[in-house]
Amino acid sequence: MSDPAHDNQSLDSLLANVFRIALASLEAEPVAWKATFTQIDNEHNTFTTMYSDKAEVERWVRLHEIGDFRAEITPLYAAPSAPVIPDGWISCSDRMPAQDDWILIYSKHGEYMAGQVQGEYVELSDGTLSWLGNALFWMPLPEPPQEVK
Repeated sequence: MSDPAHDNQSLDSLLANVFRIALASLEAEPVAWKATFTQIDNEHNTFTTMYSDKAEVERWVRLHEIGDFRAEITPLYAAPSAPVIPDGWISCSDRMPAQDDWILIYSKHGEYMAGQVQGEYVELSDGTLSWLGNALFWMPLPEPPQEVK
């Protein structure tokens, strides 16, 4: 059976992650600027340059405006070095877990199950298999705690 409280919690968690990622991209600072200059009376006289300093691009824009050029400035942002991996639930429609990963799944039947990925199935602790096709969301299980000696 489906549990509406857990469905809403999972959806809320997923939406929170989406908004967190979107907000992070809005707060990113440009690493460079692309300036395309076009002469106002001669559209064929166009050139593009790159600048690493915002003050420098603004200075060149002012100088070219004196010479009857218009400028189109585009901020450039650094690409992330690795794909963003959400901290919580991952939608199965976005990405499936890798072979042999230990995961927690939330199924379309409202069940939570933990186990190891074996092909199209998750092998549960009792040795039974659960088909991954029934999973809506999954997350990697954390490493077990280390014994302190």
